[in-house]
Amino acid sequence: MAEKLKYALGVDLGGTSIKLGILSNLGEILTKYSLPSNAELGPDEVIRQIKKGIRHILSQKKIKIRGIGIGAPGVINIEKGTVEYPPNFPGWGKVKLGKIIQKEFNFKTFIENDANAAAIGEYMFGAGKKYNSFIMITLGTGGRWYNL
Repeated sequence: MAEKLKYALGVDLGGTSIKLGILSNLGEILTKYSLPSNAELGPDEVIRQIKKGIRHILSQKKIKIRGIGIGAPGVINIEKGTVEYPPNFPGWGKVKLGKIIQKEFNFKTFIENDANAAAIGEYMFGAGKKYNSFIMITLGTGGRWYNL
């Protein structure tokens, strides 16, 4: 019996760009989109860009999604849905990103550290799926440190 396909919207929040996609529970990417994060302009602008990207990608594929997952840099409080002091996002303290996106789009929204989310994806669908354990190293624009 074939597995019933389910879909989610994924967001990769980066210091330079925001990458979005609609994905199936089998790891297939149905559609993807990217736009600048404008991180240097502060949290309100980044959130505006995330919302813009979500609206765009939802308009491209008329498909029922079950939720939104966001991989974000910095310390993540999964229970509260907060992104806390990401090193490559100036002006961010604790931002309730999960609640903001969930309220705007009325989809259950989950926040996870971006490196953890990448490792989970590789474990389930990518290079790590044939191993019992592996190490994932991520590199990106998040290597800058700011004086707080």
